[in-house]
Amino acid sequence: MQEKLVYSRQRNYVGRFDAIIEVDGRRYLADYKTSKSFYPMEMGMQTAGYLQAYCEETGENDIGRMILRFDKETGEFDVHILDDYYDDVMAFNAAHTLRKRQKELDAKQKTDA
Repeated sequence: MQEKLVYSRQRNYVGRFDAIIEVDGRRYLADYKTSKSFYPMEMGMQTAGYLQAYCEETGENDIGRMILRFDKETGEFDVHILDDYYDDVMAFNAAHTLRKRQKELDAKQKTDA
C-alpha cells in the first residue's frame, strides 16, 4: 500500500502516512522522513496518531510502527522500529487535546475582542 489518508472519528483528526509494509512476516505502518536526525518523541507521537486512526478504520490491531529516515546532509538511510505505542498514543492524544483547547480559547478571545 502506498500513502494512506486516515481519519479518527473518535478524536476528529486526519493524518497521512506513507505505507504499510511487511518485514519478516510482521506488518508495519511506515512513515518516510528526511531529517538531520531521528526525533523519537515527535515521530513516535505522529505515527501513534496515524496508527490509532488506521486501527479505528480497519479493525486491525497487530501492526507495528516504523520510521524510514533519510539523512538530509549525507543521504544515508536508517530504519527505526518504534516500541511503546501505548505511551506514544497517550502523549499524542494529550497533545491533540491541548491543541484543540488552545484553538477554542483563541477563537473565543477573537470574538470577545
